Amino acid sequence: MVINIAIVEDSREEMQRLTAFLKRYQEENADVEFVISKFTDGDEICENFQCQYDVILMDIEMKRVDGLKAAEYLRRFDERVEIIFITNCTQYALVGYKVRAFNYIVKPMSYTVFSAEVKRFANSVAKKREEFILISLRNNTVRLALNEIIYVECIKHKIIFHTKDNDYEIFGTMRDYESRLEKNNFFRCNSGYLINLMMVNGVKDDMVSVGGYELKISRPRKKQFMEKLASFYCGG
Repeated sequence: MVINIAIVEDSREEMQRLTAFLKRYQEENADVEFVISKFTDGDEICENFQCQYDVILMDIEMKRVDGLKAAEYLRRFDERVEIIFITNCTQYALVGYKVRAFNYIVKPMSYTVFSAEVKRFANSVAKKREEFILISLRNNTVRLALNEIIYVECIKHKIIFHTKDNDYEIFGTMRDYESRLEKNNFFRCNSGYLINLMMVNGVKDDMVSVGGYELKISRPRKKQFMEKLASFYCGG
């Protein structure tokens, strides 16, 4: 599993320590690979932030923008990234609830303590990836909750994610997403639509009502679709 992780730390020594700890953990755990980005102050990670990280290791006391202010800003755009504060001031733990911090690590830290924390957030990241999907737009990356997607539409070489609030259009093919989504209760009712079964309101003849849309069910897929839908609602 590849984990995109950002380190925000103005101490060169602490930056080196965290980097070394992550590399050691990666060497000891072959199933984990870290892609590490480094920032020396809170304002640096806030600039051009695009929801690209799974985990942010954030120092609290920094010169220009402290970790708490940076976390408050980042939470406007990304509710799911795990933010872990690294501090030598234990009193800050009392205000972490404001930005839904995953945890605090108190300096100085041992590798034993740090590796246990890495295991915790790696498990959390793996679980969240079953619930979300990342799509790359022209200017940013969007993290979509699977339970917010009504259906996915394919038009030539374009994929449109229809959600409760917005539509997101990207270049790609249905094959790029079909296997992943079908593991999470999506089903391809015809060549152009991959629908979220939990959004289905009803079926009449060859049409399925899903999230306010009426979509065509192809004749070759009708039987399998109805079996899949029945299995979903019966908890199969």
